[in-house]
Amino acid sequence: MVNAIVTSGDIAAELIREITGSTNVEPWIDIYLEGPFPAGVDFRAFDAARSRALEAMGWAQSNEAFERLVQRERVFDADMLLLVFDRDPVDMLQLVHFYHYYCEHRSNASLRIAIVDVPMMKGAEQAIADAITRSREFTKSEVTYLKHAWEAVTSSTNFSRQPTSRLERSIGEAVTRRLEQFPPPGVLPRSDRQILAALQRGPLQLVQLFERSQMIPEAERFVTDVMFRYYLERMLKAQPPLLKLAGATQLPALGSKDFWDTTVSLP
Repeated sequence: MVNAIVTSGDIAAELIREITGSTNVEPWIDIYLEGPFPAGVDFRAFDAARSRALEAMGWAQSNEAFERLVQRERVFDADMLLLVFDRDPVDMLQLVHFYHYYCEHRSNASLRIAIVDVPMMKGAEQAIADAITRSREFTKSEVTYLKHAWEAVTSSTNFSRQPTSRLERSIGEAVTRRLEQFPPPGVLPRSDRQILAALQRGPLQLVQLFERSQMIPEAERFVTDVMFRYYLERMLKAQPPLLKLAGATQLPALGSKDFWDTTVSLP
């Protein structure tokens, strides 16, 4: 019998609590698309590096982030765990991270995986319930694939291992996408290149740019709104600047309507 459930974020966790009646549902929360992925460190050291990076990017206070990340360790005591993730890159990278550290702590534990084929948000309750009903153990091939994915993402090396299942393909796409955010010196991250490509035909409001920059040629949404603003700020402050604001001297706060109405263009 499953005695704990791990999922991607707070919204998904709340939905799963409502569906299953379980109170032991742990969101893995961190956005591994940005920031360090240090190799050869224990779980606490990994979380410390992540929390410092989150603060540097303006996404959270370091001490608060660290406290929240460390809370996740309580699931390491569970003997039987159900992992519930959807296929987007955030979830797949969380799966890679979780699998490595959980197996390091509990190599003899029982893990089951439930993959939801739609984003886990309000309205997806039936899809989540169906995925949980179909949950299964990892195949030997998937276990090997997860180990290679961890090695690739922590060493920033190309990941060319061929997938043999749909889950492996989703993991491989997420790892490759993250690695494209950390290219060699002199090459812009893929997110920046896609923003610039979307602006080639002229200025856009940020609400338009957010959508269009992820369609070149994004199969799954990679950039969240928080990340999007972070990338814009970085590009505006580059020397020389990669973007130009229209009618504003600085980027509005994300929570304001002015943010999405702001127009940007190439310099």
